Amino acid sequence: MNTPLISIIIPSYNRADLINETLQSVVEQTSPNWQCLVVDDGSNDGTQGTISAFAKADPRIKFLQRTEDYASGGNGARQMGLDHIQTPWVMFLDSDDVLDRSCIKNRLLEIDESLDMLVFHTATFKQQVGDHPIYWNLLKEGETNTDYIRRFIHQDMPWHTTGVLWSTSFLQKIGGWNQELTAWQDWELHLRALSFQPKIKAHKATADNYYRLDVKDSIASKKQSLAYSRAVCSAMHAVELKVLETLPSIEKDFRYLVYRNLIGNPIQWKRTDVSKQIIALGIPFNTVTKQRFVFAFWRARFYEITTVKRLLKHLLKISYYRRLYPRTTFLKQQF
Repeated sequence: MNTPLISIIIPSYNRADLINETLQSVVEQTSPNWQCLVVDDGSNDGTQGTISAFAKADPRIKFLQRTEDYASGGNGARQMGLDHIQTPWVMFLDSDDVLDRSCIKNRLLEIDESLDMLVFHTATFKQQVGDHPIYWNLLKEGETNTDYIRRFIHQDMPWHTTGVLWSTSFLQKIGGWNQELTAWQDWELHLRALSFQPKIKAHKATADNYYRLDVKDSIASKKQSLAYSRAVCSAMHAVELKVLETLPSIEKDFRYLVYRNLIGNPIQWKRTDVSKQIIALGIPFNTVTKQRFVFAFWRARFYEITTVKRLLKHLLKISYYRRLYPRTTFLKQQF
């Protein structure tokens, strides 16, 4: 058997109902040039038994249990997997998503040692591949690292976590996964990576991996909570200075990113208490002072409760709303 070039790292926790499909999609790859590390975070629902069975049947699959040296959660599991591999290339697959049978073959054909990241399209599905005609997003012609940064700041995420094939040495150089984060881990990682000016090649062919929508008990399903908003706040704060050093002109867009997630969205959820709690706990950003945040909060509250909101939008040329909710193609493109 050839020495594997690509490692596939899968974090798992209580996915007994779905991880069989995920691992089956790995085993069925048309190229054998891979190894798979599944790092379990203490599952108690039968997930570990399923992983063990796959590892016993195929020596390319390794089963690890997260140790206390790594933080609990997906990031700790991913980082532990990253620290255990020796392959020159690595990718990450969640335990409820699947790979196309030609994924590894497709990526091996595109490997270039001069690159730090290769990115590929991701499609979405609900129950089975093919039942949902929407891509995660589109990779566009001629985009630069600056364009990618702007898209992430506008939450128009150009690629999904599994869509990236990383140079292992580059990923280790930038520090790997931030284990302190409990939300927006991939968003933070990708923006941090872009701040290092990586050499990226985007492949605009058909998707080679599939993201499952509407998963019960996912992190995003709990987003209308103070805990989730605080976790998002931590992710934005973690990457703020690196992004602004790389692209100073993005400052206003970053400020509206903060407003959108810590003010605008809670207002839409009718959870203004979330914004008030964020104010009480302290505003950690360099681009957003407490005074700015409070002013933006009451301005947004006024726009939402006024009976002439549409007129105000027209008079203000909707600049505020355009910045707060910029147009994106994320999870909207029909195929």
